[in-house]
Amino acid sequence: MTSYSERRKDLKYIISIKYAAMKRRAVSKKMDICTKEEFKTLAFSSDELKQIHKRWVDSGFNMKKSPSVDRIDNTVGYFIDNIQFITHSENVCKGNSETNRKPPPRMRKRAVVLKKNEENYFFETGKEACDFLGLSRNAVCIAIRDKKLLHGFTVSYA
Repeated sequence: MTSYSERRKDLKYIISIKYAAMKRRAVSKKMDICTKEEFKTLAFSSDELKQIHKRWVDSGFNMKKSPSVDRIDNTVGYFIDNIQFITHSENVCKGNSETNRKPPPRMRKRAVVLKKNEENYFFETGKEACDFLGLSRNAVCIAIRDKKLLHGFTVSYA
């Protein structure tokens, strides 16, 4: 049997996984979705997806560089004309910038410090730190609460 690491190198496998994840999200959000055949046709003809996949494989499967399916307009479903392929990091940043959700007052504008290898990175907000790391908006808060590392960085409020 082929290892997961080997299967990830196969674009056909990744396209199948991406469609399955897309379908789960569409069902949970009660959104329409294109057929698997339509998606496969789009994906196999996408030079952008092929380039993203190659860079991800070459990076040793860095999560920030992994292929991601983005809905161009998040108010509608997964239609062929509403799908683009971008990196996971780009999709997280796009989602963070488009959300209208505001953090609770106690969390607003709390400066964050990321520390790694004797270097400190300062950010005015946790959102900025999450964008830098290519993670979802609340990852920094959770890491601070749980005293966990994020991509090798220790995280704290400034």
